[in-house]
Amino acid sequence: MAGLSAAGKLKSEGFTVKILESRNRIGGRIWTDRSLGVPVEMGASWIHESVGNPLTPITRKHQIKTVATNPEDVCLFDAGGRRLEGDAFDDADDKISELLKQVRQLSKRLDRDIPYEEGVRRVLVHYKLTELEKAILNWRLADIEADVGTDLSTVTFIGDRLGDKGFDGPDLLFPGGYDQVVDVLARDLDIELEQKVNTISQQTSGVKVETDKGLFDADAIIVTVPLGVLKSGKISFTPNLSAERQKAIDSLGMGTLDRVALLYEHAFWPQGRDFIERAPLDRGDYALFTNWYKFSGQPILLAEISGKFAREQEGLSAADLKSHIAKLFSSVPNAIPEKILMSRWSMDAFARGSYSYLPAGVSGNAYAELARPFGLVYFAGEATSRSNPATVHGAYMSGMREANKIAKRLG
Repeated sequence: MAGLSAAGKLKSEGFTVKILESRNRIGGRIWTDRSLGVPVEMGASWIHESVGNPLTPITRKHQIKTVATNPEDVCLFDAGGRRLEGDAFDDADDKISELLKQVRQLSKRLDRDIPYEEGVRRVLVHYKLTELEKAILNWRLADIEADVGTDLSTVTFIGDRLGDKGFDGPDLLFPGGYDQVVDVLARDLDIELEQKVNTISQQTSGVKVETDKGLFDADAIIVTVPLGVLKSGKISFTPNLSAERQKAIDSLGMGTLDRVALLYEHAFWPQGRDFIERAPLDRGDYALFTNWYKFSGQPILLAEISGKFAREQEGLSAADLKSHIAKLFSSVPNAIPEKILMSRWSMDAFARGSYSYLPAGVSGNAYAELARPFGLVYFAGEATSRSNPATVHGAYMSGMREANKIAKRLG
């Protein structure tokens, strides 16, 4: 998204622009799969906080259908697949809501950062939880881990990554696929697929880019690869990146949020709810599902798993993965998916994770450091956005930001 927005902006300013894409498709971490017969998002899924978000006008201009989702529209099951409802559940949920309110208040009082998990632990010592309350807490914490894409034992407790991103309004899904946005932004752009960049060298007269297929010369370059790729060191820079920039790359975290699409014979869950979720007995299990039946008409649950648990699931064989998932709703007859798709972002050589996060003790200035130009080499992408990291709109705006810098310098 960063590359597409930058290229489109520069082309509109009269520059000649070429995009080098390592994959055999465009979109990067926007990946709409249609192998189940309907569009299913295996990467980015929402326009978050759609009012004021620069992606929203694009959908309206090109008449791309979106549907608002309500995070409170949840049908919750226990670990075996029984509905959690009634007074006992309401009382337990209220208690966990109060506990998490105390956690948020603690995060505002601290002047020294700690891992989020430690903040929860400090509040938990004042509570005695029942098994039901523990399960509900696991469910609520899974939602926070999905937001940051990593375990709470590593992410900041007081850092600005968990704060307000500056917009408002409902989150929007794409029944017809997020890739519709990618396609309209890519129209009329010069894009070469399967061009894996190996080296980027600054010369006295410009920049030379070497891929596995050839050499390219340019007056300037915008690097929009994911943070995980920068961390891998697979792209070499001449001259070397500064110590400050390398420190920023090393200090920021690259989280994993995997999508797991489960196609069932029929929808055994309430078909009109936005989210079908589980309160697991243990931390690190399937807890969050979008009811894709509501948006596609097909009996599909789209799970979100994150952090260490997601990486463990990525490594399972197909048989072991199906065996684990078959136990999720064990009290429901025949609740075994017919087909399973998993995104496996941490194993993806062109992403090496899903999106950036701020580890405990790391300043948000690391995002800003990544955004600084390096001679004729510019950097964009969600990991260069201090105010909107880990979002599609953050990536989009970062591309515009760098395109404006180049237009001012070379125009």
